[in-house]
Amino acid sequence: MNKADLARDVGIAPSTANHWLSMLEASGQILLLEPWFSNRTKSIVKSPKLYLVDSGLLCALLNIQCGENLRQSPAVGAVWETFVFAQLRDRERRGGRTGSLFFWRDRTREVDFVSGNVWNRDLTARKEGSDESRRST
Repeated sequence: MNKADLARDVGIAPSTANHWLSMLEASGQILLLEPWFSNRTKSIVKSPKLYLVDSGLLCALLNIQCGENLRQSPAVGAVWETFVFAQLRDRERRGGRTGSLFFWRDRTREVDFVSGNVWNRDLTARKEGSDESRRST
């Protein structure tokens, strides 16, 4: 997520976008998922991914009112990713871990979610353009 691009697309100042995003994050409506790197200083320069906390709210904002609407929506992948994020986040919290969920991206590939400790990572990915999922540890 690039805050300057978001501000430009919405037609507001970058400082206003930053303020609004901070308010949404503080109120628990959105979460920013940080990138994972073996070299943590690199992650400072990478942009986080933004997720709405509630996939039901996302569907309401997209006017998706039933399963058939969702299946036909071009946003089905984003809704699914938001739902999976919420499930993984709940699993992390129930396990007493916070801040241990990340994503990984390089120039050509992306893993939607990376979780666990430094030595044992769970990788969860979604194949682009399909309903299939894969998981490896």
